[in-house]
Amino acid sequence: QYLDEKSGRKFNQSILLSLRKCKKGEIFSGMSCERCPRNFYSLEPDPITKSINGTQRLVCSSCPENSFCLGGDIIVPYKGFWRKNENQSKVKKCLIEEACLEVTVQQNEDGSTDYLHPCSEGYGGHLCFTCQEGYGKNSENECIKCSNQTMHYVKFALLTLTSLLIIAFQIH
Repeated sequence: QYLDEKSGRKFNQSILLSLRKCKKGEIFSGMSCERCPRNFYSLEPDPITKSINGTQRLVCSSCPENSFCLGGDIIVPYKGFWRKNENQSKVKKCLIEEACLEVTVQQNEDGSTDYLHPCSEGYGGHLCFTCQEGYGKNSENECIKCSNQTMHYVKFALLTLTSLLIIAFQIH
């Protein structure tokens, strides 16, 4: 209620206050949403509640092993390690360490984050363990570039022609 001192009249006034929910990478600190600090993360819009000194509190999680955290929801695996996507916190060791390059993090204008999980040339897929098109596995499970098939056919044709010429020469 509001009292107008001049007229002595009472007025009812309502204020509609709308608060947004905390986003991924934030925790609610009682009054507002706060971004998780460096070395911590949160992938849930409503992060984990833990009992601290008997009081329920929202907390950010510690950065997973074999990665570093830039705060918010940004988890960056070390070189040689792999993370499925930005919604997963599990960081796995690559089966071929050289296949997994350092992750590139790109912040977009709309506040979203893109994670580029680059694999070495020729590698791709889960844990950078599959070979991309045009590559094949060698005996050490490394992806190597397939040689040009056309050249194989040319070499085969030349070898066949040479063999036929030698046989024809020996018959005459």
